[in-house]
Amino acid sequence: MKRLVYGAVLLFLMVSGCKSNPFYRAGRDFMYVMVYDYENIGIQGVSVYIDHKLQGETDVQGRYLLDLKKKKEHTITLQKRGYEKAETAFIFDPFLVLYFKMGNAPQFLHLAEGELENASYDGALDWIRRSLDLEPGRAEALYLKAIVYYRMGKKREALDILDNLSAAVGDNEYVGLLRELVNRPEDYHEE
Repeated sequence: MKRLVYGAVLLFLMVSGCKSNPFYRAGRDFMYVMVYDYENIGIQGVSVYIDHKLQGETDVQGRYLLDLKKKKEHTITLQKRGYEKAETAFIFDPFLVLYFKMGNAPQFLHLAEGELENASYDGALDWIRRSLDLEPGRAEALYLKAIVYYRMGKKREALDILDNLSAAVGDNEYVGLLRELVNRPEDYHEE
């Protein structure tokens, strides 16, 4: 396996310096940008802005090759519909790779569920907030937020969310069951 990896790296180095390589231009330096989601899958079609000017989009594997002339500080902004925007300052250096993680609402909810399982309620609420920033009326996010508030002992907040959820999407079995659970007296214990 190591031979295969070393061989691939050697081949890349040989081809990247070759004049037949479409990215090769004498005297030019390039820097890679790699954009992944929270499942470590490259995100295709992310718009890449350098200093607020659109440069292009990431490829099918979430990569983009920066071709900048000056080794100075720049701002990179990454945007794709349905994903959280990423932005940071960097200094152009062809020996470095810029790695980014961008998430969407369903991924943030999955991460919130993990935090909830670990009783990390503040962490869960942060992921839910990020999900709702992308999709404000997402019913699953609101329902999960009501569960987190209930687990934190914030029954009033949980009921307010359930009321808003019922008004928006109507009552359903899950909302009703959670409302019953939240409304139980403090001294109630299941046997």
